[in-house]
Amino acid sequence: MALAEMRNKPFDPIDIRLLGADAVMLDADFLAHLVEQANAFAYPEPRKGLYPFLTPKRGYAIFVDAGYFFAAGAQAAFGPRTPPITRKQVSVKSSRAMLDALCHGAAATTGNLPLLRVYWYDAMPGPRMSLDQSALALLSGVKLRLGALNSAGEQKGVDSLIVTDIIDLARNRAISDAVVVTGDEDLRIAFQVAQSFGVRVHILAAGDPTKNVSPSLQMGADSVTALDSAWFGSHFDLTAPTATSSPPPPGRASETPR
Repeated sequence: MALAEMRNKPFDPIDIRLLGADAVMLDADFLAHLVEQANAFAYPEPRKGLYPFLTPKRGYAIFVDAGYFFAAGAQAAFGPRTPPITRKQVSVKSSRAMLDALCHGAAATTGNLPLLRVYWYDAMPGPRMSLDQSALALLSGVKLRLGALNSAGEQKGVDSLIVTDIIDLARNRAISDAVVVTGDEDLRIAFQVAQSFGVRVHILAAGDPTKNVSPSLQMGADSVTALDSAWFGSHFDLTAPTATSSPPPPGRASETPR
C-alpha cells in the first residue's frame, strides 16, 4: 500500500504491516498522523505518548468476600444482635438489583472505568449451592468462586482464591484497578503484589471500616470507601431464628389428664 493512499483513508492497524519496506520512509509528519489515527481508533479520548495504541485499555474488577459481605453487612443493616445474626438468617431481596448497586458504588471509586467482571467468593453450605449462590452464578458478568466450609462453619480456601485472582489479573495487565470488598488482613499480600504491577487497589467496606476492616489492610490500600447501613437495609432481608422447644423444667413434666 502506497504511503500517499494511507494518508487519505481511515486508520486500520493492519495497514502498518502492509507498508513493508516503505516503513523506513516515514517522515515525522506522517508518523504523527499515524499516531493520531491509532489513538482515535484505540481510545475514546486522546492518550499521550508516541505509541499509545500499543497499550490496551484496561478497566477494573470487583472482588467480593461473601463471608465478610454478609456478616458485616447484616450488622450494618440490622445492628448488633445477641446471639449474632447467622448467615442462614440473611437473604438477598434481588441479586440483580444488589449487584447493579454494588457495581455503581465500585465504579465511583475508580473514576467510572469499564468493568471487567465481578468475582464472588463464597463457600458451599453443603452438597449443593444455596439459592442466593445459584442466582448470582447465573448473572452475566459474575464469576462465582467457591471454597468449602469446615465443621466449625468457617470458610476454607476462599482467601487463596482471592489472592490468586487479583495477582493473576494484575500480572496479565487485565485491570488497572481492583475494588475489593473485604476486611481480612490475609489479603494484604495480594494488594502489595498488584500494586507492584501498577494496579490501584481500593477497599469497599461493608458498614463502618473502622470496626470491620484490618487497619494494616486499610493502610495498604489506595483508597477506602464504604457501603452504609441504608445500602444493606435496602438489599437484605432478615429471617427470625427458628424457635426450638425447650424441655419442661424438672418436676414440672406434663401429665396426662385423668
